[in-house]
Amino acid sequence: MADKDSLTFRIMLTKLSLVLGSRELETMKYICLNRIPRAILEEIQTPIQLWIALEERDVISPDDVSFLNTIITDACAGRQDVIQILNEYKDQSYGLKNKEGNYVITMSVWMWWVYLNPLQPYSKVLY
Repeated sequence: MADKDSLTFRIMLTKLSLVLGSRELETMKYICLNRIPRAILEEIQTPIQLWIALEERDVISPDDVSFLNTIITDACAGRQDVIQILNEYKDQSYGLKNKEGNYVITMSVWMWWVYLNPLQPYSKVLY
């Protein structure tokens, strides 16, 4: 995990923390009952405290936000502003968008494209 990835991850978690309400936090804590002991969940008062508890248990990380996606989607039903914060992070971490919002292709995406489209001439993609 690179420092930049970690920083981007923490910025995303901070943005989420700023827009989440107390009802959403309580819902997320309830969803986390199978991952975090009840006694610890009862002490959690902020989303950042929840993120720390999830990180300590290796439930979320800069490389794996699948559980975070689940609890955010379930707790914030229909809140596109919250979903957008997470989606922007996922787009950046998978190399789909750069900071200017332009789509880019990483080498791993390129290799998958080549694998899935072996008969396509490369010149059409490159030019």
